[in-house]
Amino acid sequence: MEGVSTVAMSDVDSYTCMLSLEVDLTKYLYLPVVLLGIVGNMIVLWVWQADSSFSPSTFFIQYLALSDALYLAVCVAQYVGTLVQGSPFTGVDELDLNNSFTFSGDVTPFGVPLFSGDVSPFGGEDGISFTGDGAPVTGEDSLMHEEDPSIGGDGALFSEVAGDFSLLFSIMSVHVTLALAVSRCVAVYRPLRVHLILSRRRVIIASVVIACWSLLFGGLVMGHHICHALGSSCADDIQERLADPVYYLSVLVIAGCLPLLLMAASNVALLVKVCRRDVTSYLSDDQTRASRQRTRRLTLGVVCITTTSLLAYPVYLSVIAVFHAQMNINITVFIVMCIGRLINLLSHSINVIFYAIFASEFRRLLVLRFAQLRGSCK
Repeated sequence: MEGVSTVAMSDVDSYTCMLSLEVDLTKYLYLPVVLLGIVGNMIVLWVWQADSSFSPSTFFIQYLALSDALYLAVCVAQYVGTLVQGSPFTGVDELDLNNSFTFSGDVTPFGVPLFSGDVSPFGGEDGISFTGDGAPVTGEDSLMHEEDPSIGGDGALFSEVAGDFSLLFSIMSVHVTLALAVSRCVAVYRPLRVHLILSRRRVIIASVVIACWSLLFGGLVMGHHICHALGSSCADDIQERLADPVYYLSVLVIAGCLPLLLMAASNVALLVKVCRRDVTSYLSDDQTRASRQRTRRLTLGVVCITTTSLLAYPVYLSVIAVFHAQMNINITVFIVMCIGRLINLLSHSINVIFYAIFASEFRRLLVLRFAQLRGSCK
């Protein structure tokens, strides 16, 4: 019993340390990055709206900025909840680092929704409650504690639904990035037919399909959480489907691995064209040297955007896989996940820098927008 008590105290100390560190990281690192990212994506939307001509690439650039801004807005809601509640973990509704804290119910650390049932960061399948002296509450006391109406409630539901929205917009973002890469491939390999292949109607249909595709995965998990909160009987049916390993692996492959593989293939195709000295093969004869350079730089910008997604999205999927496997959270895993989380946030925030560096048209429109803004203020 002594050994069990020591392990429990060690777990509590480690968990409390991670909670404190997470709150500090949220306040001084994650939240500033997210707010700057939202501003950057809003600037992208504001600037490209000044371009009256239709281009598949610029359309998907704006679509990507919108999906990234929505993802980051959900992150802001999660981080504000973290700072208000004092805990980044869904299901932790009471936390007093100097007294006691409670841990029970469905857990989705870092806003990542689970596809399986209740998961404890200590590796168990049941929620664990700790009293002020660090002793775990088990047995009947634990069941009574979990049934306490003061535990959970609207705060837990908000955190779960926010995590579901973050999943939805993350899936949407990576698929829009894939669409952007494909549109650039068509533009550089079939420049004379790009507006026939990617007509306005087809581009809009593709954007609607991406939105519905993302809702298919994110909405199912969200529906489970809402039905569970409302006490609906369909929650058990959805839970059984979500807990099916075959279904989970199918989602991971279709919504995760497949778009990444296609994005990597598009990246290679773009790099092949960019690195070739003879760029006239994918440009019309009447284009000037300056316009060829603009085309090449924009393609490089798209390559940079897709590369950041290729680096960040697997990290996001790995976080989901870790918790689906009910892996213990030790300090090493926690640090790795914090780094991965930062990479993921940067991938949704940094695109405005790539446009400013590589897209001369973006810089021209930015100057035009500020000139219009200055004129309207006079």
